[in-house]
Amino acid sequence: VRYGEMKLWASFLFVVLAACSLAPEMPGLPDRDQLPIGSNVDTAYENARARPDSAEANGELGIRVQQHRDLVNAEILYHRAFLLDPAAFRWLYYIGEAQASLDNYSAAVATLRHALTKNQDYVPARLRLAELFLRMGNFVEGKQLFEQLTKTKQGAAIAWYGLEIGRAHV
Repeated sequence: VRYGEMKLWASFLFVVLAACSLAPEMPGLPDRDQLPIGSNVDTAYENARARPDSAEANGELGIRVQQHRDLVNAEILYHRAFLLDPAAFRWLYYIGEAQASLDNYSAAVATLRHALTKNQDYVPARLRLAELFLRMGNFVEGKQLFEQLTKTKQGAAIAWYGLEIGRAHV
């Protein structure tokens, strides 16, 4: 019995250590001189610096930075916000949007798919995912998603346009 207990504890310890080593590392807060100039960025930066463990503060800084078209730093800040609040849908969605805008389509698809597990009905994320499928040449999956979206009130007009593009390539 004692050997079995030790074996069980050893297995538990292995799983805990493995999980700790797989946990994503928190990226550092970018230095202020790496970010765009602007009073709205200054205020958000000071807030994030004062509250480094706040998903809201880090995400808000990401939004302000993205408004100045600094998508690389915005993505970093959204990652910080997501790691601080992994249950929140919006940080994943913003990460996916930043990745897509940086032409990192495969990462954006993976991120948006993950985001949609938290909020499967968010039409803008579904539309963006369908668009990314077409950009990557995955016309079948893009067409299928656009077909689903034509049945929604919110995304129907854009979805019909995307569906026609998808049909042209299938």
